[in-house]
Amino acid sequence: MGLTVSSKGTYVFDEATRDGKGVLRYSRLVDGKREAPRPLSKVINTGKWNGHPFIAPDESYIM
Repeated sequence: MGLTVSSKGTYVFDEATRDGKGVLRYSRLVDGKREAPRPLSKVINTGKWNGHPFIAPDESYIM
């Protein structure tokens, strides 16, 4: 699993699925509590494999 963190505390990470494809997920820090991970939109989660994300410190982009 690849994990990256913004300066706001948002985690972005990859997660393999049973079909062998990767899904990028995120989890924000809201009022000091970690929210449950959610998949990023289908605009980002496209193709056969999505992995090793990087989120900009200011959250202005994800690669």
